Amino acid sequence: MSPSIKVVADNNFGSSIYVEDAS
Repeated sequence: MSPSIKVVADNNFGSSIYVEDAS
């Protein structure tokens, strides 16, 4: 499956972007 890009709120940087692999 294709990986999904998620954006989450972070207290230190304001926003954090990470990629979660969907197996």
